[in-house]
Amino acid sequence: MNKRYLFVVPFLAMALASCGGGEPPTPVVETFTITWKDYNQSVLATSIVNKGVVPTYPNGTPTRASTPDYEYTFKGWNPEVVAATADATYVAEYDSTKRSYSVTYYDEDGTTILDQQMVDYGSTPEYAGETPSKADAGGLTYEFDGWDHAESMVTGEQTYTATYNSSPLYFVWEDDHYYVNGLLSSSGYPSTITIPSTWRGYPVSGVAESAFRQRHGIQKLILNNGNIGAYAFYEDENIKEIVFNNDITYDIKQYAFGKCTGLETLVLPNNITLAGYAFNGCRNLKQIETGKTLPTLGSLVFQNCYSITELVNNTSETITSFSWAERYLIKIISADKKGTFGKVPGENSTDLNLITYKPYDETDVYIVGTYDNEGRSILKTGSATKIKQHAFFGNEYLVKAYIGSSITSLGIACFEASPLTEVHFEGTSQLEISSEAFRDCPMLTTIDFGSRQITALRSLAFSGCSSLASFTIPNTVTEIEGEVFVQTNISSLNIPASVSNITSNPANGALQSYTVDSENPYYKVVDDVLFSKDGKRLIAYPGLKAATEYTIPEGTTVIARYALGKVKNLVTVHFPSTLTEIIYGALVGLGNGKDVTLTYPGTVEQFSGISGAVTEWWTPAKFNGVICSDGTWTK
Repeated sequence: MNKRYLFVVPFLAMALASCGGGEPPTPVVETFTITWKDYNQSVLATSIVNKGVVPTYPNGTPTRASTPDYEYTFKGWNPEVVAATADATYVAEYDSTKRSYSVTYYDEDGTTILDQQMVDYGSTPEYAGETPSKADAGGLTYEFDGWDHAESMVTGEQTYTATYNSSPLYFVWEDDHYYVNGLLSSSGYPSTITIPSTWRGYPVSGVAESAFRQRHGIQKLILNNGNIGAYAFYEDENIKEIVFNNDITYDIKQYAFGKCTGLETLVLPNNITLAGYAFNGCRNLKQIETGKTLPTLGSLVFQNCYSITELVNNTSETITSFSWAERYLIKIISADKKGTFGKVPGENSTDLNLITYKPYDETDVYIVGTYDNEGRSILKTGSATKIKQHAFFGNEYLVKAYIGSSITSLGIACFEASPLTEVHFEGTSQLEISSEAFRDCPMLTTIDFGSRQITALRSLAFSGCSSLASFTIPNTVTEIEGEVFVQTNISSLNIPASVSNITSNPANGALQSYTVDSENPYYKVVDDVLFSKDGKRLIAYPGLKAATEYTIPEGTTVIARYALGKVKNLVTVHFPSTLTEIIYGALVGLGNGKDVTLTYPGTVEQFSGISGAVTEWWTPAKFNGVICSDGTWTK
């Protein structure tokens, strides 16, 4: 505390007064120092005031500079200013007001104002206008894609400009969603098409049926929507890549990608359903890779995909069939155990290009199909060892086949329904002719076994080969199973000495006669009819034999399956008294629809005791019962 005092010696004062020196001096007043500080303790000013006087700030009203976030207004002093009784310090206080800034939203042109607002410092603006839109133009559809930069905390004036996605797709609004129905423009096809999951803030339900059919300019598809309609991309020949999203479930309808001949690889997503024929006719498709789960397949999904050479299974599941692809692949393998795939090139321009498959850790090479059939007609099996079942089923170009010496197995129906005219076997190794191997090859006239050791002829192997007029059973055949030569034009068939097992009439309804090699220990022929060597089993009556009546020799005990089946001219048959069994189907089709008379020398009671006598299926088409010695037996 700074106090100021004035001292006067009394006697001197009295002396001065007595000397007539004038009035006595004014008493001295006590003063104090007042310090004025700003909010940050910096000194604004100081002043000296007398005791008891209320001090006043000497520089008007204090001010505080604005900051980006606040404006300030002087509020007063702290503490409140009072009359001085001592030195004092006063600090300025201010009221604060949050600052606001202009935020403007522009359309894409940068001048059209879509929304304008004042926003407090530190707050993040939010667009309050209608969703920006842009009219379709120039073959493109537009969708608002947000602002040119992310909306952020206000620290000053801000501007935002609308941006737009463009798409060549034609979107159709339906209820509460869009669906894609092709391209907006009828001319010009973009090389990449993206099917979105949403458009203009609404879901996209999928791609409509036939939406992009024959749009040949499309090369890449990015599918962010899982519903693809029937024929949606049918015959889009330039599509080379389809990109699926593994987070989406896909439902691909029939023929959706049919005849997309530019497609060579296909990587399927984790969850997909493929309807029948979905990729039918993608003849250049070489590789298919599954997702982490197996696809759900309709029928014939990959029919006519002749180029498939590899199918990679990325699941832990074991599968042996992949819709129609099984026709071209012997089996499906895991990604870490790929086999060796590849085409066998033709030796000349007429040779079929083969697709072969060597399974992982196996030695066999399978022929599983053909590639680029058109204009090629000759099959040469090369170094392959097996032909997959149905490998050439219905191949409309195949005319000649050369079965190489390394082939050890013919798959079931491997050449069925093809236009083959000639088949030539090479080498000397053993080989069976599989069931239905050449079934319904109506133009087949020549079967050349050469020196090949054919060991068996399986059921229906040459059935329906209507142009086949002769056939020599190789002398290495030991088994003839089933109706090998049904519906052929072979007139006579010789059973070589090697045959030890004939299961039923090998030419049901065909032939005029049978012959048997004299050295065969198992079979014989009696009047063109084939029997077991001991004569007890009637095996085959020639279906085209001219006779109308036939007496089965005494001593015959069994009429084998189809033995008298489809015999056209025979209308009267006399059973022997030694008969003990009529095998299922033995007389089916006998008489070719004519009335047939059957006789038996024993009694009705004896005939009904014959095994198979009461079976409905052994009888001819029309008969009035079996005439027995004591009457007529009927079923």
